[in-house]
Amino acid sequence: QKPQKQTKPKPKPKQPPKKSPTQPPPTNKLHNLPTIPHPNTLLQTARKTSLQIKPSPALTHNALLRARKHATQTIDALTTSLTVPTRDIVKNYTRELKRLHPFEKTVADLTVIAREKRDGVSLGG
Repeated sequence: QKPQKQTKPKPKPKQPPKKSPTQPPPTNKLHNLPTIPHPNTLLQTARKTSLQIKPSPALTHNALLRARKHATQTIDALTTSLTVPTRDIVKNYTRELKRLHPFEKTVADLTVIAREKRDGVSLGG
């Protein structure tokens, strides 16, 4: 008889541990909050975009209408370039705050309350 070769049992592939449905989400998500640009930066970029608006050459016959249209387009560009980034920042913050660990959510709430007391400005709606 031939001696049989002993084979090593194949190792089972490692699977990540299953999370229980009651386990809280992982911590350290405060680093995922988006950074807020300085207000002066937002104002400068909005001003630059509003200054790029040129008067319409189609209204050469009436200077009043041309000036009025140019003013409305400039104001619209200014307000749009201010409100769109601000809206996106608020949307990203509300989404990330909902995903926070309960402890981190409490820390964020206390930070907001402290800033409201210090500055007197409400950050909420």
